[in-house]
Amino acid sequence: MVKKPQKKRDSDLFFRIGIIVGVLLVYLVAGKVGLSLALINSSVTAIWPPTGIALAALLIFGFRYWPVIYAGAFIVNFSTTGDIMSSVFIALGNTLEAYVAAFLVKRFANGISAFDTWQNTVKFGLSAVPAAVVAATVGVTTLLLSGLTTYVAYALTWVTWFLGDFTGAVIFAPAIILLYRNPYFNYGEKPGEKLTFILLVIVLPALIFNTSIVAYHPGAYLCLVLIGIIGMKYTPRETALAGIAIAMTAIFFTAHGVGPFIISGGQANTALLLLQLFVAILTLFGLVLAALTKSEDNLRRQLLAERNSLDLQVRYMEAEMGQDKKHHGVILEPTKTGFLDLDLENHTSIRNAKHDQVYGHYSMLPSWNMDIFYEHVLPQDRKVAHKAYAEAYKTGKLSLECRIKWPDNSIHWIEIRGLVSFDEDHKPLRILSRVIELARTPSR
Repeated sequence: MVKKPQKKRDSDLFFRIGIIVGVLLVYLVAGKVGLSLALINSSVTAIWPPTGIALAALLIFGFRYWPVIYAGAFIVNFSTTGDIMSSVFIALGNTLEAYVAAFLVKRFANGISAFDTWQNTVKFGLSAVPAAVVAATVGVTTLLLSGLTTYVAYALTWVTWFLGDFTGAVIFAPAIILLYRNPYFNYGEKPGEKLTFILLVIVLPALIFNTSIVAYHPGAYLCLVLIGIIGMKYTPRETALAGIAIAMTAIFFTAHGVGPFIISGGQANTALLLLQLFVAILTLFGLVLAALTKSEDNLRRQLLAERNSLDLQVRYMEAEMGQDKKHHGVILEPTKTGFLDLDLENHTSIRNAKHDQVYGHYSMLPSWNMDIFYEHVLPQDRKVAHKAYAEAYKTGKLSLECRIKWPDNSIHWIEIRGLVSFDEDHKPLRILSRVIELARTPSR
């Protein structure tokens, strides 16, 4: 048995502690914010963001962190009711909810890659339904047996709990997962257009929901048009963030008694339930459109990449033969080899579909550059990768073996071989390379 170095074990320990503390703190804050809007029972709210936080945490970091969810749920409920037994069982229901939802998403919707296709996006939304049923049933039954609610109020309390948890999962989990998968934003491309949409996401909901008209009207559905346009123009990540921004604005005004969901003579809790259901539908609608648009873009990129695959292989072999007289005549199989022609000046690339698959992306990314490459490389191997590329910029030949992390957090070894072309001043212009996944651990 090979033991990990002490430094590596310490690094893993600090990382796990950071996850535990971070998830717990975020859960506690979100839980307190959610319960501050509890209207029919101190433990029941129409807005429960912790469901989305817990689901995202288990999908991203793994099921072994379920005790963190349990601890967060227990602390939030106990600090609200002061009743130990009800808090124990309510926390159990919240934990089971997150576990069931995460299991279903991983089993049927491709885990954290759920938002790459519209089919899996729909499955993600459906996975939240049975999970919310579990939490609502366990939670409200516990309140009933503890004397904290009545048989008469059971149905309304159950519906409130169910919708609060369901919408919490649908609204908040996608944004967290998508930000984790890609935390970097490209501000330089079409800044005016992006600023316009940001202002619309802020201003339009504020105008719609900040109204003194206390009668239902269809103005809120303008937000559907806005989220639809964002979904068709941008990625699921931007769409999910826009959904949260609209939800936060709508919740703020509805909680203060104004907006299109305030019905004359109706209860404030009913207005929040209608609002949450609307925002959940809005968010799922935008995510499905974004996934559809992304799928079409991926198909176009893959068709272009496959068309260029053989050309890239030929160019690579010709360049290799031109620089290395001792060419061994090894013909690389395009179906097993990723090829990349990277323009270092314009930060553009031509590559085949297998290239992105080597890095764990079964749908091609919109673009590829050195920053994206280093994001995939394990932090421990980035120094080696930087050194290999620095040497290639001097000698013209790239040779690198390193570890990368896929979107599902699995670790893989890859081998990159490439050739660098220069201008008259020996400035690197482009890299023509091939990458393969190694079936065995290479020796360093």
